[in-house]
Amino acid sequence: MGLFDFFKGRKGKPKGLLAYLELDEWFLNLTSEEQAKVRKYYSMGFGTDPKDLDSGDVSFIGTNQQKFLCGIGHNALAQKDYAFAEIILLKALQSKDDNVVDRHFVYNSLIDLCYKQRESSPDAIEKCI
Repeated sequence: MGLFDFFKGRKGKPKGLLAYLELDEWFLNLTSEEQAKVRKYYSMGFGTDPKDLDSGDVSFIGTNQQKFLCGIGHNALAQKDYAFAEIILLKALQSKDDNVVDRHFVYNSLIDLCYKQRESSPDAIEKCI
């Protein structure tokens, strides 16, 4: 049985990249609005089709949970969707494949997030520090 056949057999759950990264349950627990945002921000910098997230063959294997989530969070941050960026970046810190290099980029994005909110959030600078 190939990798694609394994994912095809998982009825009712997302396939594709979400299944490969073992983020399918997490994705299903998001609201429909949050799922739409994941799709939107996924398509903004990865150069792939949003439907690849939860369907089809996995051909984008050059990532892990933490890199994937950091990319989504970074794109949300770039669009000034600060609340969603924080949710995604904090999830990235909980990744099963956590490593120091990827964590470094997650923390840099969180610092950027807090700094950008320094005027609107009273505890943003403290969090940034």
